[in-house]
Amino acid sequence: MIDLKSFEARLCPEPNTGCWLWTGARNGWGYGYVKTDGAMLRVHRVAWELYRGPIPDGLLVLHRCDVRACANPDHLFLGTPLDNTSDMVSKGRHSETVRTTCNYGHALDGTRKLGDRTGERYCLTCSRDRQRRQKQLVRNARVAVGDEQMTFVGADGRRFVFWYEHDCCASCVVEDICGDLSDLVGYPIVQAEEVTSYEPEPGTQPWETNKDMWMPESFTWAFYRFATAKGSVTVRWLGKSNGYYSESVSFREEPAS
Repeated sequence: MIDLKSFEARLCPEPNTGCWLWTGARNGWGYGYVKTDGAMLRVHRVAWELYRGPIPDGLLVLHRCDVRACANPDHLFLGTPLDNTSDMVSKGRHSETVRTTCNYGHALDGTRKLGDRTGERYCLTCSRDRQRRQKQLVRNARVAVGDEQMTFVGADGRRFVFWYEHDCCASCVVEDICGDLSDLVGYPIVQAEEVTSYEPEPGTQPWETNKDMWMPESFTWAFYRFATAKGSVTVRWLGKSNGYYSESVSFREEPAS
């Protein structure tokens, strides 16, 4: 038990504010503390027990004066953790009250409701951006070698289709898939581009040496790359024709079903 006389010997009354300032040790937050029976006790809690009595379980000792080193019992009161937070907010000392922007520099222009009380402020811009990205998540990706169509289904139900409308003397199919399609599922696609499109060198294709295969007069390779935060997939399409038909892939967006 701390002796009242030795405790008061380390208090210095401040005449202008009425605070009793602790002249002993203080922690990094500015609270005075004293060691007794191997335990480190905050001075304002010790002051309450010396002058007012025991502190009920679950309650904190709060400062009316907002001077952390003060031990004047008239400047102290009991409250819950919620009371402590409300007191900080009302006095403009809470970090979220002082703060005016989010981590990306946007104004904290939204307020969440917690029951009947006004809750923390938040950034509407970032919140809307998260909602937009959530809608862009890929729910399903379907394509296989030999297909004439590649389909992505978004989290909002919209379908994005790469497809080829077959003509009599032309074809365009998926010739190869480099990567794992599962890397595209559950993530927003952050990159979708035609990497390259070109006509191969003469004499490099199997139908040029195999007489049993149809030999087109024109052919084109097209590479499409899709990337998410998890990984990327490159789909190679091969278009062939007699030179009078399109050899490229078309793209369309279908509304949510």
